Amino acid sequence: DVIEWLDIYASRLEQGVYECDEIIPSRYAPFDTRSILLYPSIADSTGRTSRAVTRGIEVVASGVDAVEHPGMFIYSIRIRLLQPGEDGYMTSSERGFTTCQLRSRHWIISQGDDGEPEHVRGDGVVGMYPLLKEGGYDLYEGQTAATAQEAGTDC
Repeated sequence: DVIEWLDIYASRLEQGVYECDEIIPSRYAPFDTRSILLYPSIADSTGRTSRAVTRGIEVVASGVDAVEHPGMFIYSIRIRLLQPGEDGYMTSSERGFTTCQLRSRHWIISQGDDGEPEHVRGDGVVGMYPLLKEGGYDLYEGQTAATAQEAGTDC
């Protein structure tokens, strides 16, 4: 019920599971985007995030328990081209392209040490084919019925 959800939400906020930060970094947004983030950031040290960089493209995956659906978790996959000064950044000439497009995906969602990974494959993301460019940013959210509480990605 709603009261139970709010109680767990407030508890997670107090425990630091959720944090307050910018949804979009201020250098890219013309307005303040600070909010409560439901997904752990890459700075999270509890192992709830996974980060991979390939040719200057960063993929960050994170997941949290779905309070309203016991045994499920909700995950977030964030994809972007890195910016100058960020770890793993490559110039367009170093990476061999100025823009790139997500045409297909293959997420590997691990279910802990004793579970079989779940493979999620498909064209684009929810029927979209985002075009990434420097300064560009894309976000895809979904959920899975896996019983695990961990999410990861291979790039």
